[in-house]
Amino acid sequence: EISVRELVRRIAKSDLYSTRFFDSCARYRYIELAFRHLLGRAPADFEEMRGHAERLDTSGYEADIDSFLDSDEYQNTFGEWTVPYQRGWKTESCATLQEFTWSFQLLRGNSSSSLKGNLAGIRSRLGGAAYQNRPIPVVAPSSQDSQGWSFRPAANLTDPVTRIGVLAGEAGKVYRVEVTAYRANNVRPTSRYRKANRVLFVPFNKLSEQYQLIHREGGKIASITPLS
Repeated sequence: EISVRELVRRIAKSDLYSTRFFDSCARYRYIELAFRHLLGRAPADFEEMRGHAERLDTSGYEADIDSFLDSDEYQNTFGEWTVPYQRGWKTESCATLQEFTWSFQLLRGNSSSSLKGNLAGIRSRLGGAAYQNRPIPVVAPSSQDSQGWSFRPAANLTDPVTRIGVLAGEAGKVYRVEVTAYRANNVRPTSRYRKANRVLFVPFNKLSEQYQLIHREGGKIASITPLS
């Protein structure tokens, strides 16, 4: 009875969507997500973001959602019957290098989440780069070698939580595990991964047990490297 565009409009105006992506987020984080979800791209510049911020102040949330879905860009790109999809590096060219780099900052691959999985939490992913209208370096996937998006050097690299040597097991292998400050929605407030990154030195025969503990407490493993 309704088109895909009207279905998207109803979803974007629903209590579930607004609770997750508007009420619980910083204003410019919501605007970033609205561009990503409804137009399939990053904002072109700060002026475009500020226009939506001003509309929120003068007309409210639903009017801002309508401004995305009733725009010529939406109609020309998706029309009435196409589900919005991510654009910018495979489907068409971005308008500027800045928009190209911002796209990678907002979307880290097909399995990336709008709700979690990034150290910025509910804060704006573009941050000060948006206010200054400057590109952001495109970083490789996370690892200790590439210093990717979720890798952060620990404050004290010589502070092991587990012992080296006596617990190393028959293989004698110990692994250095870097854990980020990622915090999932269901993590209890006392999680030790909440505020700082940690380095764990874990014997081979304890790796599986330590992995489970890290994920249970809301940590995110950034790198695993064997110690010589």
